[in-house]
Amino acid sequence: MKQATNTFSLAVLSLFAFGLSAAQAQSTGNMPNSNPSSTPTTSSTPSAMPGSSAIVTALANTTLLNFLHHMNNSEISEANDALQRLTNQQARSFAQTMITDHQQNEQQVSQLASQKGISLYTYQPSTVDIANDSQLQTLSGPNFDFAYLNLQLSEHQKALQDLKLLQSQVTDADLQKLISQTIPVIQKHIDLANSSIAGFQSGGGSSPTPTQ
Repeated sequence: MKQATNTFSLAVLSLFAFGLSAAQAQSTGNMPNSNPSSTPTTSSTPSAMPGSSAIVTALANTTLLNFLHHMNNSEISEANDALQRLTNQQARSFAQTMITDHQQNEQQVSQLASQKGISLYTYQPSTVDIANDSQLQTLSGPNFDFAYLNLQLSEHQKALQDLKLLQSQVTDADLQKLISQTIPVIQKHIDLANSSIAGFQSGGGSSPTPTQ
């Protein structure tokens, strides 16, 4: 769960970084050199590649919307699965909030993707998603509740970090507005996860059994 979002975010951010580097290099006449020991070739008369800035913009827009698309679908799926097993009422309320909020965000993402002509890939859980879910399957009761909340906390903290990075790259006004609306929601989820975890630690829920 936690590492699944991290794996996807690293992939899309790496893709964006590569595309950005290539587009910037093309705009100055310098292409990225795959051999660090060789001397970079510099054009004596650099000229901007037509449309290079548009390429960077389009890549940033596509990266952002697919990042949010993956995050939303992952959170909705994880929360639905967790609700089948969560026993603590505060944890169950948290999971339901994840479904409601991420469904709303996904509607915005889908609408903007359609308006901007951006394709959203078909969501599938990553191998790390599956591995983390398998690990949770070994837990039950308070141990499962506590593990789910901790994974959600870490997951949303990383998502917030990546979203702020993308915010610095996206220039489209509509997508900037989406980011400004999404960041407070992610922060709310972090706060909810923290308060739910604190509930366990203060005795508000059944204490998880320490692992040996």
